[in-house]
Amino acid sequence: MKAQQLSVARNLQTDVVIMIRFWLANIRINADMTHEEVAKRVGVKRQYYSMIENGERTPSVKVAQRIGEVLNFKWTLFFEENSNKAKRYESDENEFHERRKGECHVSHR
Repeated sequence: MKAQQLSVARNLQTDVVIMIRFWLANIRINADMTHEEVAKRVGVKRQYYSMIENGERTPSVKVAQRIGEVLNFKWTLFFEENSNKAKRYESDENEFHERRKGECHVSHR
């Protein structure tokens, strides 16, 4: 029975779709900041911040508030992702990827 449950759990894990928070990435890029810079100012590890931006993790209220302060947006957007406010920060996917390409050439301070 346990083996069958593990198999179902593995299948569910592979079916999960991660929703990148394009709105958050766009705000960060507009602020001309890297993942590392935001993470340092917020007080979290870069890997954790990247997981938040990639939609793999949802921040605690405290971390969401600090990210909002650092990037100057209303932190409640993390919990209103389907709202019009969050959608307002999204651009089409092509624009996002074009802007992200430029980020690769930013020197890390």
